[in-house]
Amino acid sequence: MFQATCEKVVFGGKGLIRHDGMVVFVDDVLPGEEITFELTKQKKNYGEGKLVEVVSPSPDRVAPKCPYFGVCGGCQLQHMAYTRQAQAKREWVGEALCHKTGFSGPVTIIRAEKEWEYRKKITLHFDASGTLGYYARDNQTLLNIDFCPIFSEEAGLFAKVKKFLEGNDCEGALTVFKSKRGPLLRFSFPYRVPELLQKRELDCAWSLESPRECIVRGVLEEEVLIDGLKITVSPKAFIQNYPEQSLNIYRDVVAAATSDRVLDLYCGIGILSALMARKGKEVVGIEISREAVLLAEKNARANNVPHLRFICGPVEAKLSEKYKTFPTWIVNPPREGLEPRVVKTILDFQPEKLIYISCNPMTLKRDVERLVQNHYTIIGAKAYDMFPQTTHVETMVSLERR
Repeated sequence: MFQATCEKVVFGGKGLIRHDGMVVFVDDVLPGEEITFELTKQKKNYGEGKLVEVVSPSPDRVAPKCPYFGVCGGCQLQHMAYTRQAQAKREWVGEALCHKTGFSGPVTIIRAEKEWEYRKKITLHFDASGTLGYYARDNQTLLNIDFCPIFSEEAGLFAKVKKFLEGNDCEGALTVFKSKRGPLLRFSFPYRVPELLQKRELDCAWSLESPRECIVRGVLEEEVLIDGLKITVSPKAFIQNYPEQSLNIYRDVVAAATSDRVLDLYCGIGILSALMARKGKEVVGIEISREAVLLAEKNARANNVPHLRFICGPVEAKLSEKYKTFPTWIVNPPREGLEPRVVKTILDFQPEKLIYISCNPMTLKRDVERLVQNHYTIIGAKAYDMFPQTTHVETMVSLERR
């Protein structure tokens, strides 16, 4: 057992400790705290430790609200006061962007208005034993949980779903989507839909899906109003999990995209595309998910938005010479960041302006460094806390061609 002081919390939520000339990462500690810890893993360049005791607590330490915190893999920062969470996220984004880019800031962060019950959608997992919940921090153990306070503090829904799944002999996933009509549930099975579940009922809209089957009860779509647009959303397609905070991003991107022709890559259900086209811009959105493109087209028709079209397919496969004349490109890739062929096409075509929306500072750092080394300069960056109690943070970076 060893004693040390935590220097800082790094992206991912672990505290950085220096021990015997080696960096050690320990969960659930805060900057400035003196702790005792056990060294659990030692590698060539770093070690991992397990917290034993907080000898001198930080004034930023708070009691976690969730009884599963510390075991569940969903949240990493519930022990940290929210003001300090937002500060840490701003620092992580700043560190990611200021390395090898010539950018010196500032990076501002838009804090979340709601720290709890903010999520629009969650994905749970279940197995044949009746366990329903999230995976633990070891990414292998499935935890049986009764509620999730960043989604809802009500336990009734989880109890209802567990009863529905009684006797089920298959593992699978469940997407729970908040709507004005109550929860929308999408059960996904890897091979087949169990016959016994097909005969059961729930007092909300739901679907049972496998690669070969799709059984739907009720309407799995909802219409919401986003900055004056009527947008249809669904648990079948990606949507940002914090609608109120997403609106801040949409408005900032629309303001930054000043050209009259815009290419929107990884456009999802087309919310940002429609908001820009409403301003009279010609917009083309590219998205790999067929379900998302169908909703995007539906949303464009519902709002009578002109000069807007969508293309379904992998971004790297759909980019072509005809988009070389679009002055502004928006990229909003998944956590893995930009596919290498997309980066190459950007550098070959050299649009005048790039607006990069990221949900992962590490892949943002990788991609932005390459862009800055080849023709681009960062002209602004802003972070948005869309995921309180977790280390996730959304970022918008504006780049211009040199």
